[in-house]
Amino acid sequence: MTNKNRVLSVLIALTVLATSLFYGINTFVAADVWDGSVSASLEGEGTAEAPYLIKTGADLAYFAAQVNGGSDYSGKYIKLTDDIDLNNIAFTPIGNTSKYFRGTFDGDKHTVSGLNISSSSDKGIALFGAVHNATVKNITVKGNVEATVSIV
Repeated sequence: MTNKNRVLSVLIALTVLATSLFYGINTFVAADVWDGSVSASLEGEGTAEAPYLIKTGADLAYFAAQVNGGSDYSGKYIKLTDDIDLNNIAFTPIGNTSKYFRGTFDGDKHTVSGLNISSSSDKGIALFGAVHNATVKNITVKGNVEATVSIV
């Protein structure tokens, strides 16, 4: 290796290191890719200071199942901590016409991509199927359906 190549390699390494320090180590981490599994629980307490944390597609699927099972999360706080790729696997929206999400969901400027939902009469065709007196903020959703939220 020539001296010129060594200097170039060192400069590239320093640039990567400086970028990581400036933007954070997670800058180079890819989104979690969901395999269709469901977590057993969520980390956190559901408070503004210690919200329930959604880190993976399995966590998001657990959260959806809880809301659709009747836990509306009224007065609770949920925070997305990472980008999630739902991998175009069929996903059941969070909430439906009889089970609403009623808490605060902060996407923390993350993206949920690969959303795949087929329409039916009792659920919406978006990440959130139905919300009531809820806050959903700071999230980008990408998938094979338009991101719409039913607010009642």
